[in-house]
Amino acid sequence: MAHQYRKPPILEASFEARFDTSPNYNVFTPLRVYDELSADYQSEPVLISDQGIEIVEDSREGSDTTFRLKKEQYRYQIASPDAAWILRFNRRLLSVHASAPYPGWNAFRERIHKSLKAYLLVAQPASLQRISIRYVNQITFDEEPVDLADYFVAPPDTPRDSATSIGAFFQRLECFWPDQPFRLVQTFASAPDEKLSVILDLDMISEENAPLGGLTEDLAMRIDRLREMQRETFEAVITDKLRGMFNAA
Repeated sequence: MAHQYRKPPILEASFEARFDTSPNYNVFTPLRVYDELSADYQSEPVLISDQGIEIVEDSREGSDTTFRLKKEQYRYQIASPDAAWILRFNRRLLSVHASAPYPGWNAFRERIHKSLKAYLLVAQPASLQRISIRYVNQITFDEEPVDLADYFVAPPDTPRDSATSIGAFFQRLECFWPDQPFRLVQTFASAPDEKLSVILDLDMISEENAPLGGLTEDLAMRIDRLREMQRETFEAVITDKLRGMFNAA
């Protein structure tokens, strides 16, 4: 069941598509993408560095997930005048970001479609590798102490019969759908704040590995399906008491 909240906890929503590089991508491509989208993203393109720790997943059964330092890459970034919307791209990636206050799925979906159409038209990537919908939620509690079990279905807990209380925490969970291309990466962590604050990060991923024919109806439906699955997961991990906080006046 989809709920509509008066005060949704969404800190940032993002869409990402990854591609195989097109031989048609060249030094003029970023400016052509900008020209196509300049009505929505008026800031001039700037280069930003993308470097840090990445998670490496091994498809072999029983293999562990490892971490490594990502090779430095650069993306072009353009933004709306108020920086509420940000678009980042390079020869293999496109991402659309909406910051708080969240404008709603219809507005976000429209930006995704428009940006994706422009990128596919200009960059002409050979094929689509994956798409993802990610929502980063921040929930801050005004009063303490807080029992997280009142608000989340499976929160972190201290050992039974322990006299300790939870301070900082970080949980990461990956879920796969058998015989389907879907994967969920869920992160639940404390956030630095004067008050008790937690981050619930839900990244819903679809492995595509398919040739591209523009923004087809089928691809648009798959994007909608990812959003639905992300919403279903969010509702499954929170309680009615937390829903009440989102709807409080």
